[in-house]
Amino acid sequence: MHEVGHLYAQSDDLEAQIADAEFRRRPSDDSARKNAEHARTRARDSAQAVDDVGPDTPNLRFEPSDRLRKLYRKAARKFHPDLTTDPNEKARRHKILTQINSAYEECDEERIRQILNDWRVSPDQVEGEDTAAELVRVIRTIALVQKRLATIKDEIEGLRQGELSQLKSQVEEATAAGRDLLAEMAARVTERIDEAKTRLESLLSS
Repeated sequence: MHEVGHLYAQSDDLEAQIADAEFRRRPSDDSARKNAEHARTRARDSAQAVDDVGPDTPNLRFEPSDRLRKLYRKAARKFHPDLTTDPNEKARRHKILTQINSAYEECDEERIRQILNDWRVSPDQVEGEDTAAELVRVIRTIALVQKRLATIKDEIEGLRQGELSQLKSQVEEATAAGRDLLAEMAARVTERIDEAKTRLESLLSS
């Protein structure tokens, strides 16, 4: 991001300006309008990726659905810390409620349902101190650990298949061959920026 990301954002911003200029010259051209809209969206996404969002970028509105509101109220009532006098349980509920609030702010209904389900099958929900109760707690703990391990495995595989992981491998291969891949990428994008500036100046002056 530091070496290349801001250059891509600058390049995309110039391309958006070019697309806007071309659309202004052909306001009745539907393809020019769509191209300008696409270019602006891409420029905005690139700017957000490098934390370079301009003042005109619209803020995303928090608009939870009625179903999400009902689910949130149900979860908030269930995990409210005031429902227990035990200090440890109160702290645990406060932590879970923080997670629920975060999921609600992100409109992540599935995450709230997952929190509720994890609580329902939690080993701590098993009452009793006899051997049978302890066995159930152990079984539930093992099941939760296995589930978490499977999730971690999927997350790791996703990261390995992601663009950043592939770029990391390419950078390492280039470094081993005595090349600076990021510097090469930055040079190519800089050339693209210079070309875009020339095209934009030509459009604005014609």
